[in-house]
Amino acid sequence: MKTNSSSTLQRWSLGILLMGGLLALPVPSPAQQADVQAAVPVLDSLGTNGDTATVIKTPEGQQPFRRAKVKFFTADYATLRYGPGLVQLEIYALIDRGSLAVEDEDSTQLASYQITFRIYHADSLITGDSWVRYDRSLTSEQRRPGQKIPELIKYVVRPGKYRLEVEVADLVGHVFRRDVYPVEVKAYDEDHLTLSDMIIASRIEKPTGDAGEFDHNGLLVLPNAERMFGAGSPQLFYYLELYHLSTGEGDRYVVKRRVLNDVGEEVKVLK
Repeated sequence: MKTNSSSTLQRWSLGILLMGGLLALPVPSPAQQADVQAAVPVLDSLGTNGDTATVIKTPEGQQPFRRAKVKFFTADYATLRYGPGLVQLEIYALIDRGSLAVEDEDSTQLASYQITFRIYHADSLITGDSWVRYDRSLTSEQRRPGQKIPELIKYVVRPGKYRLEVEVADLVGHVFRRDVYPVEVKAYDEDHLTLSDMIIASRIEKPTGDAGEFDHNGLLVLPNAERMFGAGSPQLFYYLELYHLSTGEGDRYVVKRRVLNDVGEEVKVLK
């Protein structure tokens, strides 16, 4: 189990998921970081439950936060085997870049938000992490529909029933949204052939540099928390892990891949 009960991380680099691609944006200067950080409220990652914004501390003189009427992020999760009796729980989110409010600063447009992850077990908060993300663009035309900002965090847990909370606060628009997900983490068989959860992704490739938290066995995997594909994102990728596969001489295995619709009917067999 992750030992820290709460931590606040400041991450200044940013990637935008754009029609299946990753666009690197400029990193704010230290002076810009200090100015922005001093102006934003602090989200209490160990705050109370409930459908209110009382967990957000608003600096004096600023308007209070309110619950967003429109959902501006989507979250999902997956589990992978970590070790004997332990499971890696990955929680990921896609932030709708076009839904974030912006403010003018130094001839640019700046959006900022705070994302918080919490894990509860038997109504007790066992861990939580929170960080602020800054998104700077030169013009509003650079913000187009379909742009998503990916976020991901990994925890090591024991099998059991948990409640996940993902909360995003738009620090410029003064709105927030919180989603709750009941999760049952099941143990992986330690002796027989088994599969991990499937991570539906918008992009999987061999990275040219450090993939950071999106690294899976040397591959850059960008999860698609929306699980939606179409004209703007026509390619569907998936990642899963296979455990306890026999590798003896002469051993063989067959992988069958099928696409089913929402009622379980087969619509395509993949070669």
